[in-house]
Amino acid sequence: MKFGIDELAALGVKTANIALTGGGANSGEWRQIVADICASPVTVYKQQEGAAFGAVLQAMHLLEPGARGRRQDDGRTPPFRRLLLAHVLRRRRRPVRAGNAPARMGGESRRDGPFSRPSGCRAHDLRMAADAGLLGSIDANRGDPQNGWDTDQFPLDLYDCVHGMMVVLEAGGLGRGGLNFDARVRRESTDVEDMFIAHIGGMDAFARGLLIADSILADPKMHSLRQGRYSSFDSGDGEHFENRELDLVALRDIAAGSEEPAQISGKQELVENLINDHIARAGR
Repeated sequence: MKFGIDELAALGVKTANIALTGGGANSGEWRQIVADICASPVTVYKQQEGAAFGAVLQAMHLLEPGARGRRQDDGRTPPFRRLLLAHVLRRRRRPVRAGNAPARMGGESRRDGPFSRPSGCRAHDLRMAADAGLLGSIDANRGDPQNGWDTDQFPLDLYDCVHGMMVVLEAGGLGRGGLNFDARVRRESTDVEDMFIAHIGGMDAFARGLLIADSILADPKMHSLRQGRYSSFDSGDGEHFENRELDLVALRDIAAGSEEPAQISGKQELVENLINDHIARAGR
């Protein structure tokens, strides 16, 4: 951080204040260390979910396309934006200054507030957003499936990118959104060039994923397998359920009056092999 501030200063860009967010901002000692080493005031917000809050700001622009800056053309602050601004201003903490005793964080939990951290680029999350008509910018990092948490790795998993781009294509694109590489190189990647390799590789992975996704969606085998898997939703009770015409009581009555359903294979392994074939052909 100090190195970056010094580099910006050499370019004529002055740092008036440092805003900390994330887990490290919970430590008063760490905040004071940052303030002392960087010789700059440090501001911490009660709203600690920085990545999720940034995603909300992006969604705000999608939901209010007529808004410019903080106000609309008629001079009135949009209701959704006004709510966000009030939330931020109400939660802003007093700054920590170099040489001062560490500021206390107060009693609020970092989980308080209406926002939660996005889980990164996963096809399921994208599908949920697309079905709700809210697919905008993608928090395009990835996590480790072994720990179930976002580890901010660069999106170099081609399989993941393919599935994500399938959802984007079916949704008609990202509109005014884009790919946000909220990611960092691994600790063992210590060369400056590693950052360039990670960014370029991530964009290449999404570009290849887009081409492969287009090929998969155009494959009649994939289309047939999907249609067959969900054909029960095209008529009868399945159609009524999809149209939101059945409540839990009605579903219970249907289940109680039905015989044991026939077992129908989902062909999971076949689908995965077909996707692998498309990925392999794209590399030829």
